Amino acid sequence: MIAPIRQSTLADTVEARLRQFIRKQRFRPGDALPKETELAAQLKVSRNVVREALSRLRMLGIVESRRRRGMVLAGADIPAVLRRMIHPQLVPDSQDLFELRLVLELGLVDLLFLRRQEFLIRDLERIVRREEAVPGDLRLNQQCEIAFHSAIYAATGNTLLVCFQELLQPFFRDARGRHFAPDRFATPKRPNHRHLIEALRQGDVEEYRRLMRQHLSPYFDDLPRVRSGVR
Repeated sequence: MIAPIRQSTLADTVEARLRQFIRKQRFRPGDALPKETELAAQLKVSRNVVREALSRLRMLGIVESRRRRGMVLAGADIPAVLRRMIHPQLVPDSQDLFELRLVLELGLVDLLFLRRQEFLIRDLERIVRREEAVPGDLRLNQQCEIAFHSAIYAATGNTLLVCFQELLQPFFRDARGRHFAPDRFATPKRPNHRHLIEALRQGDVEEYRRLMRQHLSPYFDDLPRVRSGVR
């Protein structure tokens, strides 16, 4: 097979060259990049092209503008970059993000148990008691579902996981609303939040993992249908 030619603009090429330059020079946060005129001369392009490439790097949080210093390498603020890039209006096909949310939910289990605190169980208890007080309220049920799983992500103490959960929640909620009927989650055999709390309280990581997998089973079982777009 012959690989297709990738079409790119001059700004694309300059952006790639600047990334390579930053890596090769081993820049550290706060280090100043050469001025636009110097970069344009070295790359043999116009300042407008260099400015556009730098603007892209700035949008991604790679560089930032400092007064009297020009462009400098920014500190890595990955959550801020993700928040700029992952937005429902910018990502029309949310299926991959929907699946990523499911994988993260199971993948964080060991970290959750490593860092679990008693206050987490108390917070989850409050959410579940609120949910159990009005069992037939679908709107309240969805609010408690979001609150419960958000608390689990927060309990890992990992800022990137929390960031991903916040960013992926709209995609997950959208997919649930479009592809799953409310009664799909009301099956008697499906473990509920109360079961998950008990496994967490007892410190049984494998039981918690098993229960969480079953708790998410309506999503996992229907992935082929959702992927194909069948309602």
